[in-house]
Amino acid sequence: MIPLNSELIPKLSSKGVLAYVAVLMAGNSVATTATLASLVKAQTAPVLEGLKELAVEAPDAVKQNKKERTWTCGRGGDVGPILAMDGVVPIIGMDAALRFRDFVEDLKKFWDFLNPEVPFQFSGPDGVAVRTFLADHPKWTRTMWQEALQHRARSVKLFGNGSRTQAAVGWVRKLGDYAGGPLNQFNRPVEGMGNAGKAIAIEHCNNEAGAAYLAGHRAG
Repeated sequence: MIPLNSELIPKLSSKGVLAYVAVLMAGNSVATTATLASLVKAQTAPVLEGLKELAVEAPDAVKQNKKERTWTCGRGGDVGPILAMDGVVPIIGMDAALRFRDFVEDLKKFWDFLNPEVPFQFSGPDGVAVRTFLADHPKWTRTMWQEALQHRARSVKLFGNGSRTQAAVGWVRKLGDYAGGPLNQFNRPVEGMGNAGKAIAIEHCNNEAGAAYLAGHRAG
């Protein structure tokens, strides 16, 4: 698989990356903003903002047709995958774009679970890290990375394995380490941490549950 344009992604904001994924999925075609937004399951406004940014940073990838209120993706027309900026090498296929979109969608769920009051953050470097991980794990299914993300969430929340707000670029390449289960603060499997460590983790979990219960009653 030929990777995404690694030189372009770091230059883009989170909305630019989202628009980039939509354009890649659309292939060489002409599409409306609403159509592109539907490809990445996003609202029109952020995708429109991202498309305008992308049109400046990568005019060979997408350009706006103001009169028709459409966007020309790649060469336009149904002629295959979008070309890289040199106009020769295809930069990603449909399957890779779908996997990237699905992973980012699951990454947002992971973030929202750990940080319910903090907006999801996803930068260009995060996109590069995700692309690298998916390229290094071509046989991983969505179910596999969802399970690993769940183990990572438990590792952070219950065992102090990292920060809740740590950017994906700092850990996502090592997501495979969580395939077998949660890790403790020393990056060791929780199953091997002994009864004392497990008891502390259970107590921590109970304390969080109790705090949430009390908060709910105060709100009521």
